[in-house]
Formats: sequence, structure tokens, C-alpha cells
Amino acid sequence: APHHQVPGRRVFAVYNVGQLLNIMMPVLTGQVARVVLFSRTLGITKTFAFTMVILEVLFDGLVLFVMVFGASFLFVMPDWMVRGEVMIFIATALLLGFFYYVLHHGKHSGGTPNWFHRHAPRRLVTEWDNVKSSFLAGLNMLKSTKHLTLVSLLSLASWVAHALMVMFLIRAFEFDIPFWGAMVILIVNTIIIMVPVSPGN
Repeated sequence: APHHQVPGRRVFAVYNVGQLLNIMMPVLTGQVARVVLFSRTLGITKTFAFTMVILEVLFDGLVLFVMVFGASFLFVMPDWMVRGEVMIFIATALLLGFFYYVLHHGKHSGGTPNWFHRHAPRRLVTEWDNVKSSFLAGLNMLKSTKHLTLVSLLSLASWVAHALMVMFLIRAFEFDIPFWGAMVILIVNTIIIMVPVSPGN
């Protein structure tokens, strides 16, 4: 089943390996590798793993937007960065809204068979229903305030840890930089590497 319990330590280990793959592989192939890794290692369907990865990216985007908003009170942000973050926020909000709609609509659409169920081959219908079930199971996290809060806090902790690594790395070369300065560097670098052909990659 796509929603069986998995030990936290195992999830953490697999997550770290997935992050390593995401860093090493170009463009979005790292995310694809993470989906396959999660599916095979954690014993979940690829659709469920894909939904997990998409939600993780969306929450990272929201937390990144909050950090940029906070940093804007301490530093003057370039116009291109502000525009980029606004676009990321709008895209993230639209996707989350779409997922909430799919989750709500999916709960109430299991009654009358539609045209696809009546006319498509039985095997194809079964495969589609399995994919849909796994996808909705992955979206179930959006119904839990506890899970949403935990994911947001973990995402924030991850960004803070990355910023601390940047700060300590720069200080190792005897450059004095505050934490928020490291955070701004991290934000700029993150936005740049979102474009596959940019110098950041």
C-alpha cells in the first residue's frame, strides 16, 4: 500500500541520498532519480513518490518566498530577484490550489462511472484507478494541519542549515559575513540554479 508506515530514520537516510542525486544530476533528472529511489527503497508506488517530491518542492518554494520577504527588510533586493520570487510564489499557490481542488473533487467522484470507465479497456481503467488512488493518497497530507506544520518547519530547518553551511564556508576563508548575508547568497544561488542553462549550474 502507498500509505504504509516507514521508520523515520530510514526516510531520513533515503532523503539524504535523494538530495545527493538531485545535486549531482543535471536539470530535473535528479528529481526523477529521487522518485525511483523513494519508490524502490521505501516500497511505495512511483505515483505516490512523485506526489511526495512535488509537495516537498512546493513547500520549499513557499518557505523560500518567506525568507526572501524577511531578507528584504535587511537588504535591498534586485528587481529581478523580487520578480522571480513573486512568480515562484504565484506558481506555487496555483499548484497548491489545484491540488486541493483535485483532493476535494477526487473524494466525491467515485460514484457514477464516467465515459472513460465505460469505454476504455478494463486493464487501462484499472491502471488509471491505481495511479489516481496513489496520487490522492499522496495529497492526503494536505488535509492534516499537523503534517503541514511539520513539513513547513522541516523545510525551514533545511534552509537554515544550508545557510549556516554557506556562512561557515565563507568564514573559513576569513571573510566576516553575518547569517543573513549567507541567507541572501543562498537565496540568489537557489533562484539562479532554477534555470537549467544558467551559470549557477
